[in-house]
Amino acid sequence: MKCNEKAIELTAIAGRVIPSAPKSSGTPSAKAVHAKVAPSGSNTCPTRKATGTTTRVPSKKSIPNWPAFSRLANRLQITLVNYYNPERLAPLNTVPGLIGVILAMVLFTAIALVREHERSNMEMLITTPVSPWELTIGKVLPFAVIGLVQVTVILIVSRLIFEVPVRGSPVELYAAALLFIVANLSLGIFVSTMAKSQFQAMQLAFFTFLPQILLSGFMFPFAGMPRAAQWFAEILPLTHFVRLARGIMLRGASLHELWLEIAALGLFTVVMMSIAVARVHKRLD
Repeated sequence: MKCNEKAIELTAIAGRVIPSAPKSSGTPSAKAVHAKVAPSGSNTCPTRKATGTTTRVPSKKSIPNWPAFSRLANRLQITLVNYYNPERLAPLNTVPGLIGVILAMVLFTAIALVREHERSNMEMLITTPVSPWELTIGKVLPFAVIGLVQVTVILIVSRLIFEVPVRGSPVELYAAALLFIVANLSLGIFVSTMAKSQFQAMQLAFFTFLPQILLSGFMFPFAGMPRAAQWFAEILPLTHFVRLARGIMLRGASLHELWLEIAALGLFTVVMMSIAVARVHKRLD
């Protein structure tokens, strides 16, 4: 099939434009050649890089056969369409990350164990045959259920008001949200074991909550941050949930495709929960 008979489709990946048109041995005619650039649109920074790369005019030094390229460039018509967000709607990028921000507020369960100490209820818990694991899970489960209810409310509101789709499996989205909730609850319990008062627990919760919002890629493009900030952000659970939510809701990805994010959240949960239980055990002694 000749070059002028079929539109050249281009795929923009992380700022690079890769042609996928079939080769033509003949001389191109004088007709216009159409090109379609389709960046993902599920992440802002690669999309902007793809746009800049596509619209940038190359120099003569970068093109080996400049005369032939200049003749083709005069007939080339480029159309830029975001593949998963063709209308470039802000809610499609914002709402999946906003789910994680709202769920991250379960960090404020950090006051749970501290409140038991301040109300002198910890002494009664010590006399009961409740193990540190049972005590920690008992503090986590109610807030995990509340978090899942929050996910349901957010999805309903985002669908009815902002028309944000869920192109992937809702069950997998709930599974990812549950893992993220437990990860944040584990961090909150760990913070609770370090605090001596409810006020101190709230301050420590804010200290861990704000970096997640700023460095997770929700407010600012992750790829545009300094390398050191990216390394630190990889430790935070919200970074991985934002990728999970955008992947499932916008791209229709499965958890199998996003297994690295699931593994990171699972590892964070196991480590934080183990440390929290160990510290609860010391305080019960």
